[in-house]
Amino acid sequence: MYYGVKLLTLSTVFLLQNYLSSLAYGAAFHNDLWFALGNQSIKENKPRSDVKYIMDTWTLQMNYPLVTVTKNGANGLKATQKRYLIDYNAVDPGTYPSPYNYRWEIPFTYTTSTSPRFDQTDADVKWMRKDSDTIYIDNAVTSSDTWFMANMKQYGYYRVNYDSENWAALVNQLKTDPRVIDPVNRAQIINDAWNLAKSGDLPIETALSTVEYLDMEPEYIVWESAVGELGYVKSMLERTELYGSFSKFMENKVRDPFTRTTLNNTGASHLESYFRATLASQACGYGIDQCVTESRQLFASWLQHPDAPNPIDASLRGTVYCTAIAHGGVEEWDFAYRMFKASNVAGEQSRLMGALACSKETWVLSRYLVYAISPDKIRKQDTTSVISYISNNPIGRALAWDFVRGNWDFLMNEYGGEFFTLGGLVRRVTDDFNTNIDLFQLNNFLEKNPDMGSGTRAFNQAIEKTASNVKWMSENYGKVQAWLRSQGY
Repeated sequence: MYYGVKLLTLSTVFLLQNYLSSLAYGAAFHNDLWFALGNQSIKENKPRSDVKYIMDTWTLQMNYPLVTVTKNGANGLKATQKRYLIDYNAVDPGTYPSPYNYRWEIPFTYTTSTSPRFDQTDADVKWMRKDSDTIYIDNAVTSSDTWFMANMKQYGYYRVNYDSENWAALVNQLKTDPRVIDPVNRAQIINDAWNLAKSGDLPIETALSTVEYLDMEPEYIVWESAVGELGYVKSMLERTELYGSFSKFMENKVRDPFTRTTLNNTGASHLESYFRATLASQACGYGIDQCVTESRQLFASWLQHPDAPNPIDASLRGTVYCTAIAHGGVEEWDFAYRMFKASNVAGEQSRLMGALACSKETWVLSRYLVYAISPDKIRKQDTTSVISYISNNPIGRALAWDFVRGNWDFLMNEYGGEFFTLGGLVRRVTDDFNTNIDLFQLNNFLEKNPDMGSGTRAFNQAIEKTASNVKWMSENYGKVQAWLRSQGY
């Protein structure tokens, strides 16, 4: 939350000293922390010191707010809050009723195109109160402003929506010069737009438009936000004719940023390493030649000199291994498996175990599934992970699902008492199901196996998720297709 974050940023030492001293050798309750924060804000003459009053609206009710910001007259802004839900048709069981009718004390901040200012302080906050849905801000914009934004650097824990005109202006700014907007708020634009599209608060076309400029984006945090959202679209389209067009769009957006970074991680900072790993994963995943070629060369060097230090940077190994195996043959797979068996480093074992599932050979994946339930090949604790990894491969998805159904009795006997293990397997194997046939198979399997133990809840959740995916496809497939055509794909 903005208020608490800024207070802690400015006064951490004094606050912690007083807080810890006053409660030394005693027990602490959350109100003690609010009291300490309030006292510190009084000492520093902050605009508000009623921290408990503010924080109770965040800790004593579920969810978080959506703030919709629109123009009010020629120069004003209007901000209205409501409870944000990913599914507004979901039935609230009423187990935990809100004492505040789902209104919050919200630290509202904003900026405009003519004087964009993202480093704001508590003095800039306009408070939205729990006693009212709406606030009005006079003289907030000028006739020269083309756009406005709220929630600077996302210090506030709320989503933001705008009218279609302001969304279009923000997207235009991203396409013209994205650096005008702070990287955190560029990531926010993408994340908010896509989540608002999921909840029906925003057309998906608007969400799609927020990623059209990605080939110009130089910051890791923004790419990470975009990849997370686009990954869902990818998983929905992978088994459809539209995937070719979507893949070309992604290639076009990733190619230039990856060309600038390559796989050479020498001397990179931690943030640069994360960024390079994200771009490499996308570039190789969408088959960009430079990434595939570099990955295969690095892997071949390791294969030829297995006793020498691994020449592949640790942050890139998962992508390089996967790419080399996907574009290689049995020799690469068997080598990676030997390295997996020889390794005693958990992180390296996990990377290799995942990479072995990247093969495009059906028979290799089928053999790997058999290995998964053979203790001399794969450890028992890794069985469900291997099956899950294979299900992430478009070629292996159906193989993994058939394998789970065909070996259900074995899996129940081995893992039926471990909800998180068995439930996690069911969730991961069925996560991308999005057709009525998938839904029928899930329901049919549940009907034929009513005594699933810990698997029952997992299958019910899988049915619910699949129904949601089917709905997404029904509502958005045509819109995504039209958007891709508008982009020339």
